[in-house]
Order: sequence, then C-alpha cells, then structure tokens
Amino acid sequence: MQSKKIAHQGKTPAGPNDRNHDSAAATKTRQDGDELAQNDTLIAEVQKNSRERLRVTVGEYKGHQYVGARLWFVGTDGQYRPSRSGFNLRPELVPELIQALGLAARAADPNGAR
Repeated sequence: MQSKKIAHQGKTPAGPNDRNHDSAAATKTRQDGDELAQNDTLIAEVQKNSRERLRVTVGEYKGHQYVGARLWFVGTDGQYRPSRSGFNLRPELVPELIQALGLAARAADPNGAR
C-alpha cells in the first residue's frame, strides 16, 4: 500500500455533498493520470475486478477530518475515474464499521472469513 498526498492549491475545495460541486475544481490529477479530491491522502486500494477498485482515503472538509471509501472504474481513456458509489464518515466511526464488515463477512461465508 502506498499513500499519496494531494495538496490544496489556493482554491477552497468543493466537498462531496456540495450542490455546486465542480469536479474539475475538487480534483487534482496525479502523475499516473488518476484523480483524487484535493487534500485527500490515498491509504489503500482493493482491486475488486479487472475494471474496478475500491480506494480508501483520509481527508478534510470544512475543518473536519473524514475517512472515505469510493469505487473507481476504468474510463474510456484507460484511466481510473471515481464513481458515485462511495461514502465519507468521521474517523471515530471506523472501528464500528470494521466490526460490522467482519460480521457481514462471517455471515456471508462462516468458514472462510477470519
């Protein structure tokens, strides 16, 4: 896993729930062509299949820290693009989410999930 920091460059970033969200203003293209919201740090990527991956990020919006998870897909240009499928939550809720995901994994596959 690798972390990449995208620094704010003089413009207030639009938040994911901002009705006037301008994706060009709220994203920054990394050297590999992929985009992350400004001020987001990529924590991990989980390859879902050959065309999709789940990205876990940490960021800040209006002075509040958040942990985000979003599904990214391969666009027509071959670069990964963010989908509408994703969420942000307060960091203190992450342990509860981890516990819930563990329970869901055991319910789905009692013999395979640890």
